[in-house]
Amino acid sequence: YRAAGAEWLSQLGLPADPERIVLTNGAQQGIATAFAALLEPGEHALSETLTYTGIIDDANRSGHALKGVATDREGMRPDALDRAAVELNARVVFLQPTIHNPTCSTMSEARRREIVAVARRRNLLLVEDDVYGLLPERRPPPIAVLAPERTVYISSASKAMAPGLRVGWVFAPENLVRKLDEARYSMTGSLPSVSFEIARRWVADGTAAEIMRRLRRET
Repeated sequence: YRAAGAEWLSQLGLPADPERIVLTNGAQQGIATAFAALLEPGEHALSETLTYTGIIDDANRSGHALKGVATDREGMRPDALDRAAVELNARVVFLQPTIHNPTCSTMSEARRREIVAVARRRNLLLVEDDVYGLLPERRPPPIAVLAPERTVYISSASKAMAPGLRVGWVFAPENLVRKLDEARYSMTGSLPSVSFEIARRWVADGTAAEIMRRLRRET
């Protein structure tokens, strides 16, 4: 099932390495897993000023203060991120570079590289929520491609295949995979294999790609 996820995500230029995939019960659990694995109790996290409510909910449930970083038409501003990282001594940033929820903005590749430069300068971990990432036919590369050493990439089958298919893939640096996997397991134990078997078969036989093509036409 990790291999199927790696094959699916390889369309975006991510290395097809199953050993760097953590399986989750949808992207929402992937976000919750990132909070549990990457942040210390009570530690601040950063996100866009307007962000997906699921990120806010997970921050509240896990006891982490979520600080909004100013945005513009492309999403998170690099100068504002740099300032917030210093002021709050923050280590972890949640962001949605492609079809942001709720603003629908998409970062250019140049902006993504500016965000990566700040992250490297301030030693930040980036959590890239990219559930809509496969829907555009043309899009900039994921931040996880530009900064693989510090990006935890989250995707799922729900937006690109079927809303009821609660299958999530977290692609992470090698040194974080076990920590993320243990945090995920502590939430739910074993995952429902039927959903992952459906996703695996759909990826293998081309059904997933055909569904995505139909979604693009409809959109």
